[in-house]
Amino acid sequence: MRSTPLKWRRYCKDTISNYFFQQGLTYTQRTNSAFAPRVLPEGCIFATKGESIFCERASDLLFVLAMMNSKPFQILIEAFVSTGDSVQSEGQARSYLSGTTKKFPLPLIEPNDPIYSEVVESISQIVHIWKQRSMNDQTSQLFSSIWLVSYDVTKHTLHEPAILESQYERSMDGKILELSWNIERRGREIFGLDCEDISFIHHSLGPHVEEYEEGVVPSGMSSLYMRKEEEVLAWLKTQGISGRQFVNQSHHSSRKVEILSHLCKIKGSSVAKQLSDSDFEESGSVIQTSSSLIDFVVGSIFGRWDIRYLIGERQSRQSLELPDPFAPLPICPPGMLQGEDGLPLNENPEGYPLLIEWDGILVDDSDHQDDIIRRIRDLLELIWKDRADAIEKEAYEILGVKNLRDYFRKPGNGGFWDDHIKRYSKSRRKAPIYWLLQSPKKNYALWLYYHRLDKDMLFKALLHYVEPKIRLEESRLDTLRSQQAEAGTSGSVAKKLAKDIDRQEELLSELRDFEDKLRRVANLHLDPDLNDGVVLNIAPLRELVPWKEAKTYWDELLAGKYEWSSIGKQLRERSLVHGH
Repeated sequence: MRSTPLKWRRYCKDTISNYFFQQGLTYTQRTNSAFAPRVLPEGCIFATKGESIFCERASDLLFVLAMMNSKPFQILIEAFVSTGDSVQSEGQARSYLSGTTKKFPLPLIEPNDPIYSEVVESISQIVHIWKQRSMNDQTSQLFSSIWLVSYDVTKHTLHEPAILESQYERSMDGKILELSWNIERRGREIFGLDCEDISFIHHSLGPHVEEYEEGVVPSGMSSLYMRKEEEVLAWLKTQGISGRQFVNQSHHSSRKVEILSHLCKIKGSSVAKQLSDSDFEESGSVIQTSSSLIDFVVGSIFGRWDIRYLIGERQSRQSLELPDPFAPLPICPPGMLQGEDGLPLNENPEGYPLLIEWDGILVDDSDHQDDIIRRIRDLLELIWKDRADAIEKEAYEILGVKNLRDYFRKPGNGGFWDDHIKRYSKSRRKAPIYWLLQSPKKNYALWLYYHRLDKDMLFKALLHYVEPKIRLEESRLDTLRSQQAEAGTSGSVAKKLAKDIDRQEELLSELRDFEDKLRRVANLHLDPDLNDGVVLNIAPLRELVPWKEAKTYWDELLAGKYEWSSIGKQLRERSLVHGH
């Protein structure tokens, strides 16, 4: 056994850049979760919020990654963290500064030792499984295509492959837990821990979930798995249940699986298997996979994703090779519609089977050829052909809405906009890329694709969508008034026409309100800079976007909070910043 050849990134300006773009490990400097380094691929740089670790060999990096994510290492390194930052419950944050962490001696056994090979193989398999999962995650740089690509869509409903995918995911949870337990056991040997040490770890951090016995999850407990994670945590608090294994956000595979394992004191892999085999897994997984399908469809219509993976014109997820754990991330996800240079396309490739909305604007308007529901139906027909109507019906019934348009018009919980925000949010970062601009009574809306945002997009929206819509509805109102004049003022026909006119006038009022608010933003003539981020770019549209974040960030922009941003500078130039 020898001491580790770790190299921690230094603050010295003459040496820090020497480690840029090298493969390594990285971890969050301050966190209320456990100390948990992860892979840092080649081609990346790092800064003070993400400390980095380097080794001479990739195999050493994997060995260090395994050991640092084990409970023996976590309990020992916390002895080096200041008492004020230490925590036993309620998720208080701890700071792992490089000055503290690099003092910690990590034993590293020789590569020819069987234990070394076993640990490296176990952590390699865990990394591989997580990378496979990333290929199914639309927010990942490794995304290749959605879950349906693994199944013959011509032979299944949405429900059947969704359940199969969920069962596969739970089996992978069980596999990860078994592999992590193997690392845990070997870590205890490497660190030379005795029974008393292990008992202390159990008391402080809780046991590893694979240390429990086999058992059956009680039916009352299994229903917890169907609830949202925040609901489970709230329930734990009402029951007076605390402890690091519950409040920490760290987990090996699935946080809810592991919470359930600790609650029932049943082996984690056994819990995962029971979840996979039981009916109560169905509802949540089917809803999640159905909403991800709709999100993928919208992205495909905007030209973000390559639909050819799903319809079999390109290789499926199984045939795509996963790169080395430390290989550089691709410029674009493999599933993105891109050219031979690996960059996103701005026009349809030759023979592409789908009409793309390259200006980045879709409309919620059944009269328009760019109606978002019409375009979704076109794509569903491309995938499922004569079964498209049945698949659409199944999708909106699974999602718990009256129809597909209802799903897109519903801005709150259970609607597409809310589901999309959740999918593109992580921690405190919220970055939806398909934006909903909606009229007050939800009878009209535009959908904008963030990555097509430019200084002319809002004027295009007014010219090609909003203004023609208003003219069309004005014409309809004129027709109704002419019919009313012919029908007179009495009789059932006249009464019906009067009601129709009232509704039409209300719709026009709603549309003109939408137009006024959109034109006010367009007339600011802001030049969007995507480097400012989603929340700052969407902020000027606060009156149309049903998202409180937009209003919050707009108020902060006007208060001068984001002076560094392009939009902040432009607002100051227009004398819109308070006190400017």
